[in-house]
Amino acid sequence: MTSNEKKIIIFTSYCHFLSHFFMLIFPSLVIPLTHYFKMPLADALSLGFFMYLFFGLGALPMGMLSDLWGSRKMLLIYLIGIGISSIFAGMAKESNHLMISLTFAGLFASIYHPAGMGVISKGCSRRGFALGINGVFGNIGLGLAPIVTGIVTYKYGWRAIYLSLGLVVLASSISLFLVDFHETIQNIKKSEVSAGNNKPMLYFSILCICMMFAGFCYRGTSVVIPTYFEQVVPFLDNIINSLSFIKLTGTKTLSATILTSIVYFIGIFGMMAGGRVADKLDLRLGYFMFHLLSLPFLILMTQFSNIPLFIFTTGYLFFALGMQPIENSLVAHLTPEKLRSTSYGVKFIFTFGIGSLSVFTAKSMIKNYSIVYVFWLQVIVLIALLLTIALLASITRNKEFRN
Repeated sequence: MTSNEKKIIIFTSYCHFLSHFFMLIFPSLVIPLTHYFKMPLADALSLGFFMYLFFGLGALPMGMLSDLWGSRKMLLIYLIGIGISSIFAGMAKESNHLMISLTFAGLFASIYHPAGMGVISKGCSRRGFALGINGVFGNIGLGLAPIVTGIVTYKYGWRAIYLSLGLVVLASSISLFLVDFHETIQNIKKSEVSAGNNKPMLYFSILCICMMFAGFCYRGTSVVIPTYFEQVVPFLDNIINSLSFIKLTGTKTLSATILTSIVYFIGIFGMMAGGRVADKLDLRLGYFMFHLLSLPFLILMTQFSNIPLFIFTTGYLFFALGMQPIENSLVAHLTPEKLRSTSYGVKFIFTFGIGSLSVFTAKSMIKNYSIVYVFWLQVIVLIALLLTIALLASITRNKEFRN
C-alpha cells in the first residue's frame, strides 16, 4: 500500500466514522425527545425524516461536484457543514428548530459517501480491502454512537452530544486541511463499461433497484432498533438495577444504547468478511449470499424478545452491514472512473434517499399496529431484494464480476 493510499484511507475512514456516528445519534435520542418536546413516539421519530431524506437526495449533486471539484475539497466542506449543523441542533429550543438543523446536517452528510467511496475506488489498488477498512470505521461510528449518546444524554442531557460533537468536528477539519493526497486512478481492472459491455446502464439500473431495497430495509430497521431494545430487551437494565452498589435511576435508555452499540461493533467483523469476499468471490454471489444469510435472523427478530432478540439482531446486522464492501465494489465495477463519485451519488439517492421513506413507514406501523410490524415489512422488502439480485445474476451470467 502506497503512502498516498494510506492518506486516502485515513482521511476517508475518519469521515466515514463521523457520517455514521452522527446519523445514529438521533435514533438513540428518540425516547428522550418524546419527553423533552412532549410528543408521541411516532411524531418524535419523524423529526429525523428530512435529515435522512436529504442524506440520500443530496448524494447525486454532491457526487457530481466531487467529480468536478475533487473529493478532498468536498470532504472538507462536509466536515465544516456537519460541525456547524450539529451545534445548531444542540441549541434548538423547539422541535421544528431541531428538525431544520438535522435537515441541514443530512444535506452536508450526503457529501461523504459519493466523495469518499469515489476516491477509494479510484485511488486504491486493493479495492475490496480498502472499502472493507473504510467500512470498519463506519461501523465503529455506528457502534460508538448509541453508547456515547446514551452516556452523554444520561449525564448532561440530549443537547450535549450535538454541541460537543460539533466543536470536535470543527477542530478536526482544521487538522485535516493539512492532509493532502492525489486522487490518482490506479492500474486496476477496468469496469464493465470500459470492457466493451453494451448494456452497462441496464445492469446498473437493476443494481440500483437492489440498492434501493437494501437501503429501505437497513434504514427501516436501524432507526427503531434502539427503541425496540428499550421496550423488549430488559436484561441489561435488570442486571444494572440488581446490583445494590449501583444506585442509578432511569437506566433503560442507557442500557438499550449500550446493547445497540454492541451489535454494531460486532458488525465490524461482517465488514471485514465482506471486504475479503469482495476481493475473492464473484461479486454477485457474495452480494446474494450475505443478504440471504441475513433473512432468517430478521424473521427471528419478530418472534423473540430479550436475550434471544439481542442475539438475532447481532446476526442480522453482521450480514446486513457486511454486504456493503461488496455492494460498493459492484458500483465501481459497472461505472466509468471519471464518473465514479457521480455514480455513487446515484447509489446513495436510492439507498439513503428512498431508504429514508422507511422512517415514515415505521411511524405508520408503530402508530397503527406495533413496532414489530416494522420488521415484518423489512422481511418482505428483503425477499424482493433477493429476487432482484437473482435477476441481475441471470442476465449477466456470461459476464465476469470480480474486483
